[in-house]
Amino acid sequence: MARKWVLGTVLAVLIAGPAFAGCEGSAQWLWSANSDVINRSTQALAAGRASQAKNLAESALAHRLSLADTRIAAHNLCLLSIASGASAATDANCQTARTGKETAALLCGETISKARKVSGADVTAAIAGNIAAADRRGTLAQNSAAPR
Repeated sequence: MARKWVLGTVLAVLIAGPAFAGCEGSAQWLWSANSDVINRSTQALAAGRASQAKNLAESALAHRLSLADTRIAAHNLCLLSIASGASAATDANCQTARTGKETAALLCGETISKARKVSGADVTAAIAGNIAAADRRGTLAQNSAAPR
């Protein structure tokens, strides 16, 4: 029960968190311009269906992807890892999501139909901001849920 609460708390930061410069609206979900599987992973993540989001992101990573799509899938897995108690500083998916120079655009927004293209520094800002916010929320949620 506490784990599901932590997942909801960590993911809520993306819905309620402030938008970064390149992304309109309050949600900072990342969407692929090329991969339906990654977009279904993001949809599942946004809906709090952690197992489905994880399976879809892992399935996408098993195939050759563009750098942008790899970063989105790793980003989704990173957020799920944080919600499960991992540290963003040591999680391999968080590291993968943060690294690399972004040349291709990806989509950012509350839903894919409302998303807009972002690229370059805006991609890096979106990923770094989401991970940092989720890591802060996850740490706070875990500390408050810990037995005393």
